[in-house]
Amino acid sequence: MSKRLIIVARSVAVLLLGSAISCAASIPRGRYGISSVELQGVKKFEQEALLSCLATHRRPRFTLNLGRDSTPECDVPPFDPNYLPVDLWIWPWTEWPLYDGTTLERDLDRIERWYQARGYYDALVVDYKLVKNDEDQEIDVEIVIEEGEPITVERIELKGLDKLSLEVREEAQKVIRLEIGKRFDESDYDASKEALVYYLGDASYAKARVDGQVTIDPKRKKAAVVYEITTGPRCYFDKVLVEGNIDLEAEPIIKATMIDPGSPYSESKLKESREAIYDLGAFASVEISPRTREDSNRVDTVVRVVPAKKFRFAVGAGIQVGSDTPQKSVEQWNLHLLLRAEHRDFIGGMRRLRIEDQPRMIFMEAFPQIEKKPHPGNLLTIDFKQPSFFEPRTVLTTAGEWDYGPDPYQGNYVRHDLDIWAGPGRYFFRHALYLSSTIHVNLFLPNRPKSMGTTDGDDSRATSRAAEWCPNWLQDYYVTFIQHSIQVDLRDDMRRPRSGSFYALTIQHAGYFLPSYWDYLRVTPEARGYLPLPLRMVLAGRVRMGILLISDSQIGDDPELQELRDYGPIRYRLRGGGSNSVRGYNPNTLGDTVWECGRLYSGGLRQWEASLELRVPLTVDLGTVVFVDVGDVTIEEVFRFYYPHTTVGFGFRYDTIVGPLRFDFGFLPKGLQTFGEFDPPKSNLPPGKIFGLDGAFHITIGEAF
Repeated sequence: MSKRLIIVARSVAVLLLGSAISCAASIPRGRYGISSVELQGVKKFEQEALLSCLATHRRPRFTLNLGRDSTPECDVPPFDPNYLPVDLWIWPWTEWPLYDGTTLERDLDRIERWYQARGYYDALVVDYKLVKNDEDQEIDVEIVIEEGEPITVERIELKGLDKLSLEVREEAQKVIRLEIGKRFDESDYDASKEALVYYLGDASYAKARVDGQVTIDPKRKKAAVVYEITTGPRCYFDKVLVEGNIDLEAEPIIKATMIDPGSPYSESKLKESREAIYDLGAFASVEISPRTREDSNRVDTVVRVVPAKKFRFAVGAGIQVGSDTPQKSVEQWNLHLLLRAEHRDFIGGMRRLRIEDQPRMIFMEAFPQIEKKPHPGNLLTIDFKQPSFFEPRTVLTTAGEWDYGPDPYQGNYVRHDLDIWAGPGRYFFRHALYLSSTIHVNLFLPNRPKSMGTTDGDDSRATSRAAEWCPNWLQDYYVTFIQHSIQVDLRDDMRRPRSGSFYALTIQHAGYFLPSYWDYLRVTPEARGYLPLPLRMVLAGRVRMGILLISDSQIGDDPELQELRDYGPIRYRLRGGGSNSVRGYNPNTLGDTVWECGRLYSGGLRQWEASLELRVPLTVDLGTVVFVDVGDVTIEEVFRFYYPHTTVGFGFRYDTIVGPLRFDFGFLPKGLQTFGEFDPPKSNLPPGKIFGLDGAFHITIGEAF
């Protein structure tokens, strides 16, 4: 490092240190700042769950909470210890909480009351100690607690259900959170009352009321719980009323509820209706609630909506590295403008029109290299959604995408790629099932190849040989197909799943009775599963496969077009590798990939992939993962399970409002790329490098699966 750089680095360090010192929080003279609060004797519960209820708290610090994915809230479960805290440092600018003796005395009472709410009626604060540092004006608070033995539930009785059916009575017992023989907890007791009201409402008893009584025997450490239930009459839906200051039509909202006057009242129906109204896309928030009548068993449904802004216009700029779909090659990046306009009540009826345009400067090389001259490009997307298509909850989507610029699949030639589709889609069973059918037309119009600023340096992809083009392999074509999609989502959370499963099946059939250069069938099934583990960890797995069956082609007999003829339209071939696939490979490079005659032959007829990922929360917003990916793509008409292309790796996740920001490092261990004595895959494309090892690095938004 030069002497000038050393001086600059020292100056920057001094400035940063001075800024930190000047921003450091201070303690008022004559007061003490609380450095730490230690609870001794807390064994059965998470300390942070108790500390969240106290006004006396320590100075905030950066802590790795291995296994935690949410911030503790006072009296909100879970209370059991389920994470491992690792304190690291205190930010100098965080405010000092000041010690107050009166506040501490109240907190000592709060501790005993908190334990009583958890079923520990003998719990006592037996001592507390203040350790003062007069020089720094800091104080450590130490509180000693004796937990004692808990109260356990001996009996649970539900009164007032005698006139209901045996099935209803049995199901009502199942919603109780308390368990006989287990610790009594007031939060479970209150949650059980709410669950009973919801269940009875779902069984048409909209006026149901649940009161309760708990008898504690402190000597025997037993609790008897009695729920007094007043069901009221069975109720039925009547009118649907839309309230709120809105200038939208009420009729589509009423229709979306699909609530028929005279049908049995149901809480589940209200939840389903709320989601259906929100799916209309015109509202920032939706609330739906019953309005009962004292002298009637009829219930009005009240819908309160807050409309979203009707017209939105956005202008921005950005860098796109890698791909905007899981299939595109990573050896392309661009600088682009972003122009977006959206109308959520286009020509009335809550129709949504969205237009997005991205003028681009495209670099045909790995990010962030700029050795070659960029090429202009443009990506225009138009999306129109018509709600209440044929029936209230079906949405008709009509959309198109025009992509102009260097082809991201096969090398640096310029093409127009136009894709247009339209068809209905609908959710069922509160988003657990989604069905859609769309008709697609894909038009591909390539220009003659040209050199786009190549260099004389060594290039593993051989793009420096831009003059060595094959003149006949470019071909205009179009393909028309119908696509059917089925999704079954049984996950507990769509964005951050911890348990459950997800299944998807997509079927394309092109040609035959439709105008197309190919007749083919493309089938891609997928299954995912999520298993919760201790410390809030999750073991996630995924398996997916793909098969492309081409029965006829109108491309012609030119030998230069054999690849296009045999493997189908470029956009819809099966491909692998990338941030949502086998992560040791860059997008579009898994399996059979050959760079030849100035272009990349990629994509195939058979694909299989499997992934296993362990997700470990570190803080509320930060997590880490370790993963193993395997898979293959081949131009052969077989599944090559002996080519696993094994990837092992790790990554980090930082949660944002649009999903986790994801960093993944995938490595290719030697000896685990192929099994047995088979010919290697048809590829002369060397793998990427990361930290000097074969592999790939990915940055993206959202979980891998």
